[in-house]
Amino acid sequence: MWIASENGFFSIVKHNGDADKWLIRARAFKDLSGAFPEERIKVIDQADYRFRVEVTRQELTSFLLDQGDIDYTNFKNHVATTSQRDKLPYYSKIWGIMYDYQREIGEGQ
Repeated sequence: MWIASENGFFSIVKHNGDADKWLIRARAFKDLSGAFPEERIKVIDQADYRFRVEVTRQELTSFLLDQGDIDYTNFKNHVATTSQRDKLPYYSKIWGIMYDYQREIGEGQ
């Protein structure tokens, strides 16, 4: 799962098939350090997502709930006012690509 939020951009996956372990991954250290103590963040230089935190189901649930405190009417405009504003051009590209997809599939799809 990908999450683009006012707190950062994250990828969440199962960790090695363990029933109660997930990885929350990020491309920027600041994204994870806003939610977890720095000593929990693993740095793997050669990985596609350099920064990772291993979490339990309970921690994952709490993390996901923290991403949903939405008090704005336009995501991109809001991001421009946060510490994540450096991601705005990239979030805009994601928006544009998904808009192109919507247009491509047409109405009623």
